[in-house]
Amino acid sequence: DSLITTLTGHTGEVRCLIMDDGKLYSGSSDSTIKVWDCSTDTLIKTLTGHTSAVYCLTISDGKLYSGSQDNSIMVWNCSNHELITTLGVPEEHDEEGEYEGHTEDVNCLTINDGKLYSGSGDETIKVWDCSTNKLITTLTEHTGTVYRLLIHGGKLYSRADNVIKVYDCSDDTLITTLEDHTHYIGCLEIHDGKLYTGSWDRTINVYDCSDDSLITTLRGHTRWVVDLTFQNGKLYSKQEDGAIYIWQL
Repeated sequence: DSLITTLTGHTGEVRCLIMDDGKLYSGSSDSTIKVWDCSTDTLIKTLTGHTSAVYCLTISDGKLYSGSQDNSIMVWNCSNHELITTLGVPEEHDEEGEYEGHTEDVNCLTINDGKLYSGSGDETIKVWDCSTNKLITTLTEHTGTVYRLLIHGGKLYSRADNVIKVYDCSDDTLITTLEDHTHYIGCLEIHDGKLYTGSWDRTINVYDCSDDSLITTLRGHTRWVVDLTFQNGKLYSKQEDGAIYIWQL
């Protein structure tokens, strides 16, 4: 339990981390992504191209996808770390001349069945074809910034303000809206077929992912619930003042 080393080099806050194939990727407010060798803890390369903070990273099929405050999504080759393309740059339009990209910061990314889902401050979720890098559709049901995307059992769960939208990934249509919380939802995680949502209303809701019904509400927090994690049959929930609550599942 001793410190091995400290990776230094970013000049801004580190906003996201992801590991793949023995490499650690870190996205930062300094607009860069750094690639580290996990076996030697040394820097392999710094990826530059974004013009603002890098908020989110995901990896699939040998490609790294990075979402940024600059409204764009960049696609990188994980083998040589070269830029493949940029989704949603202002100068790119579709065949009808309409701009296809996000118009606000890209906050979250996830990939399922060859499709990339991106959530943004423009209150939309865009669905991209990973093989062609073309836009498939734009989901416009949210009325607030989309901060989190999760996929489970062929369904996409998206968080914005105090609601969660549930979509069918096969055709990207809305299944239902979960709106049991009375305040902003700070976190959501899926464990053992259940969706757990922590809120600023100081509660944690537990939903059955099979039919998206509310199973129970966990009460006891005295401040905003901001993080959830699971280990050895227990739920650990952190509230805004740093206190951690432990629940037996």
